[in-house]
Amino acid sequence: MKSPEEKRRMVINYIKRNPLATTKEIRRNVKVKVEEVFSGGIKEAYLLASVGLPKHLQKRSGDECKQLVVEYIKKNPDATITEIQNKLGVNVRRLFGGIREAYRAANVPYPFERDRNSQAYHYFIEEKKKKIIEIVKNNPLITQDEINKLFNTNVAKVFGSFKNLCRIAGVKYLRYKKRRLKKQLEVINYIKNHPNATQREINKYCKTHVQEIFDGGIREAYKLAGVDYPEIRRKIYGTVKKEIRERSIEFEKEVFSILEKFGTVKKHVRTKCGIVDAVLITKEDSFVIEIKDYQSKPISNTEIKQIEKYLNSLNLFKGIIVCSTKNYNKNKINLGRHKIWIVTKDELANGAVR
Repeated sequence: MKSPEEKRRMVINYIKRNPLATTKEIRRNVKVKVEEVFSGGIKEAYLLASVGLPKHLQKRSGDECKQLVVEYIKKNPDATITEIQNKLGVNVRRLFGGIREAYRAANVPYPFERDRNSQAYHYFIEEKKKKIIEIVKNNPLITQDEINKLFNTNVAKVFGSFKNLCRIAGVKYLRYKKRRLKKQLEVINYIKNHPNATQREINKYCKTHVQEIFDGGIREAYKLAGVDYPEIRRKIYGTVKKEIRERSIEFEKEVFSILEKFGTVKKHVRTKCGIVDAVLITKEDSFVIEIKDYQSKPISNTEIKQIEKYLNSLNLFKGIIVCSTKNYNKNKINLGRHKIWIVTKDELANGAVR
């Protein structure tokens, strides 16, 4: 068991490596409750680590927050309440009572209260137009919805249509292709920063499917990123995958051979919930069979729930999960009217299921 001093040292070292760390993050990754080892809490830990306090720990007075809002409105006289709160990390309603009051405090006319026939209002609109055109030029993948939210406007009313805005800005009108292009760009940047990334890692981090957004799949993504695709990894992965598949097929055959000694075996039975590996029919009963050739991975609750779905679909009450190694702490699970056994191939052969 670690001493308080060791825990303090672990937290300080973590903060030095992660200068934006939160109390929750430290508890999750270091397994230490900051408030238990630092009487002054997270701020004391940051002080001892000689790391400046991140924004989320910097306490500002109400007057300081108000002044920040006032200055921001003066520089951005068309700013929305959402924009102000996101940029400054404040609550406008709590500080001023509302966005209109914030504008009054800044001595700036609130956009919706301006005289629409006045010269000042027309100037305001023209300036907004210029900003929108500029942002489209700099970011051709920005969408109409994003512009509407960013500028609290309606592009269709101001420019006639988004297509017309693109024409004015001198960029290609992409319509439905933008989402795909954005994801492609995200993947390309990720590969540049992580040149050894696997397709699974890319898909998980970028929340996409590389094979769907690039016609040439992962190779095209690497090519566009200007990074050589690691061919050796593909060869190794392919070999390993083939070995696993062949071993799994052989294991399945061995299990089927054992099951046939107990009764009739129907292989790969289709159900509403998917295809079950087998159904064993004996003189006394029928069993749904799932075969898992896991070498180290344990049987999960998801797999247990899946076999329960098969049982419901086939109107049966007993199921067996056959593993290559013992990797679950129970031999038998009762789920209402269902009974599920988790056994190894050898246990199955020795009649472990009764």
